[in-house]
Amino acid sequence: MTASKRAFGNVLSLGAFKVVADVLTILMFVFLARHFGQEGLGHYAFAMAFTSFVAMFANFGLESVAVREVARDPSLEARFFSTYIIAGLALTPVLLAVTALLIWALDFSDEQAWICLSIGAYQILYFFSLIMVGRLRARNMMREVGILEVGLRFAILAGTIVIAFAGLPLDVVVVSFPIATAIYLIILWLYLDRALGPIPWRFEPAFIRKTWPELWPFGLAMILHAGYVKIDMLMLGLFRPEAEVGTYAAAYRPIYGVALIIAVSFSAAYPVFSQLFVESRESLSLVFSRLVNYVSVFCGLAGIGLIMLAKPVIQILYGGEFTDSILVMRLFAIYLVLTSLNVMAEHFLGAVNRQRTRTYGLFWTILLNIALNLNLIPRYGYYGAIIATFISEGALMFMLYWRIHRDDFRSGIVVSAARVLVASGAAIGVWYLLRPEIGLIPATAGGTATYLLICLATGAVRVDELRAASLWIRRKSIA
Repeated sequence: MTASKRAFGNVLSLGAFKVVADVLTILMFVFLARHFGQEGLGHYAFAMAFTSFVAMFANFGLESVAVREVARDPSLEARFFSTYIIAGLALTPVLLAVTALLIWALDFSDEQAWICLSIGAYQILYFFSLIMVGRLRARNMMREVGILEVGLRFAILAGTIVIAFAGLPLDVVVVSFPIATAIYLIILWLYLDRALGPIPWRFEPAFIRKTWPELWPFGLAMILHAGYVKIDMLMLGLFRPEAEVGTYAAAYRPIYGVALIIAVSFSAAYPVFSQLFVESRESLSLVFSRLVNYVSVFCGLAGIGLIMLAKPVIQILYGGEFTDSILVMRLFAIYLVLTSLNVMAEHFLGAVNRQRTRTYGLFWTILLNIALNLNLIPRYGYYGAIIATFISEGALMFMLYWRIHRDDFRSGIVVSAARVLVASGAAIGVWYLLRPEIGLIPATAGGTATYLLICLATGAVRVDELRAASLWIRRKSIA
């Protein structure tokens, strides 16, 4: 299998299951919004944002370094994963204690404290599980990664619905999150031993010290990225009413879900990037430029779809209580393209040993984002948070892709962005003109068709690549 086919194969395998997993997550989010209202959703969104900063330390780059190095040299699997899994396991109770201490120090209400503690335990266990799943990612077993993720999301959704329908409050409902994740960890451990074989368990502190120069940029980048993604929600919770946080979260969660599907799907190319970096820089550059192109195309299509269908999406998901979220969703559709391209660049830089560049870029971006949010959120509420996000994403994109081009790798981002911008503008124009005449759904179909035709005409989408992808999907389905 060529490098391009291997990369696209990984993307399609993980992407298909990630769609299912995130649909389950969004269903859970919608259920919480409908069952507990704006205030309950605000409590949940704040807890996810608040505890993620501590939970990141359960991984701290361990998975990224292990996957990259084992993808290049499979003989290192036992040494990397035995040491790193034991390290992550040892960190878990420490991080749970830190989370509890922070909750106590900030003097939350009993309900909010219990929600934060349960969500924190869930996130710590989940980030630890990513180290174990790294054994599959390093072997390009993305279908198995996706199946495991779907199983976890289904268990959390089922537990949430059952407990909520029993009439119990939100602080009891979220207890199902860490319980489901703990059971998932046991199943994952047994599956890895059976599918890949057991590895000799030994902890080497000297190995941690040796790989620390590689670990800390990845770990710090994870924390910075979490801060960058969550800081607006956290600051809205501190400066604005909880109902406003719920309005913002209701619009942001579907957008974030789509962005996460695309980002996680294309992150499946990370092991391929790592291999090609030591085998063929020319092939690496070609594969990366094509993936950047398709990230632009897919995100552009998803973005215009959300712009055109924002009103029915919000009404179907949340009912009439969240009408203010419609405009917020339409504005956030633009963010979808920017953040997905930036995540792709972050994975690429990590694969080519430029993780420090990625970390520095995120560091300066989060400082910019905090400064903008401190100034704009008290004045303009969630619209200020949206403005801060756009400016920050644009600055991060410039820094990341400038570094990539300086290292003589091709990304084709300017050409790809221009094609998608033209196609998106034409699609929205057609939709806007046709909607009063023929209705929302036919106008949306017309806008989507316009977008795809322009992408085909400009070469953003190539028929030969679509044919190869469909053949690959058919072979996988038969297998």
